[in-house]
Amino acid sequence: MNILCLKNHPEEGPARIADWAQERGVDLEIVEASDIATISLSGYDALLVMGGPMSVHDRSEVTSVAAILEVVEKAWKSGMPVLGICLGAQMLAIAAGGQVVSGPEKEIGWYPVSVFPKGRELLGADRGTAMVFHWHGEQIVASEGSDVWASAPICPAQALPFGPRQWGVQFHLEVDETSLEGMLSAFQAEVAQGGPGVSSPEEMRRGFMEHGESCRQHLYALLDAWVTG
Repeated sequence: MNILCLKNHPEEGPARIADWAQERGVDLEIVEASDIATISLSGYDALLVMGGPMSVHDRSEVTSVAAILEVVEKAWKSGMPVLGICLGAQMLAIAAGGQVVSGPEKEIGWYPVSVFPKGRELLGADRGTAMVFHWHGEQIVASEGSDVWASAPICPAQALPFGPRQWGVQFHLEVDETSLEGMLSAFQAEVAQGGPGVSSPEEMRRGFMEHGESCRQHLYALLDAWVTG
């Protein structure tokens, strides 16, 4: 299987998704936002779109946002399997005709999500909550009747489908120690601004030590379900 992975920001790469791909014998081609203009979906079986600090509403100001949104829209319309992470999920929502809005507050750190039956199945979760890593200020507005798989008070639509194998996940199951430190370095000003839902770097590092392995297990379960249909 060949998966095209689009990066919106240098510090928000596939991280543990690359580990999963290597273990499963999946070819994962990673393309930086600066190179997106040269990319065609031809020859790929699925599309993975990562996170980033920009907004889906920046398409008129940020060339890479417009270019990646165009690729996501093509993939969604064609029925290609798409997995969007954070900003990638919001791009998928826009491609499907949905809405993305500013949340009531930023959600940065390790916080629980309520996981509903389909979400528990896809994440391999044995209970109705999961502790996951968040880093977002905007969020998807689920349309009426949407089958939301995971939810939280700050961001009600944390994981949901936009097609049979076109899924959006607002949180970062893929995070590893290297990607966490990269985000903390690249976005330190955002953390320093603080807020009710913004954890300290020390809290985020402790959270990884406590919850990083369960996140990896949830990630692998989700990816296995995504590629097998």
